[in-house]
Amino acid sequence: MTHAAVAWGLARAARPRSPAPALAAARERACVVVAMLPDLDVLAFTLGIPYAHPLGHRGASHSLLGAVVLGLGAWLLLRRLLRGVEGARPGGLDLALLVVAAASHGLLDMLTDGGEGVGLLVPFSDTRHFWPRQPIPVSPIGLVGFLAHGLPVLAWEVLLLWPAAAVGALLGGAGPWRTRAWGAAALALAAAGAWAWRLHLIAWDHGR
Repeated sequence: MTHAAVAWGLARAARPRSPAPALAAARERACVVVAMLPDLDVLAFTLGIPYAHPLGHRGASHSLLGAVVLGLGAWLLLRRLLRGVEGARPGGLDLALLVVAAASHGLLDMLTDGGEGVGLLVPFSDTRHFWPRQPIPVSPIGLVGFLAHGLPVLAWEVLLLWPAAAVGALLGGAGPWRTRAWGAAALALAAAGAWAWRLHLIAWDHGR
């Protein structure tokens, strides 16, 4: 859900630059989809592919190259679906947003404190990566695991990452620009405080 929220916020922030409402709406939906698609690689477990394999969970589908492939595929599909809609032909901005939305999945997963890391550079390197700090508890795999242990994870995601979606909604919404800008700045400041608090808690816990 958080992957979808962040990608939607990213696409929403670009809405004022869209020549047609149909293009803006389709782009936002496409960004949400491509941001969530990488986790289809959990099917690798049912196929007997190990976690650490380049095609395993958080491997190729979470890589930067995978993001380019997903974003480009979604962009070409949008161009086909919106053919004939006046002013709604996807361009370079739409392609860039789709690629960034897809790449955000792996980059956000690198913030989690579990698993074996993200194969960000697959197929050029099999090394799995994390950010230097991992403030987000890793989400349990599967619906049963999430229902049993996922609520604290979701709470931290909402606190630390969902403000990005809210900022995007403000920047891409209607109303006076100055009001929306001040609201976005306030949200960003609150999110920065939440991040500082969370990182302090982690440092304190590690220092005990």
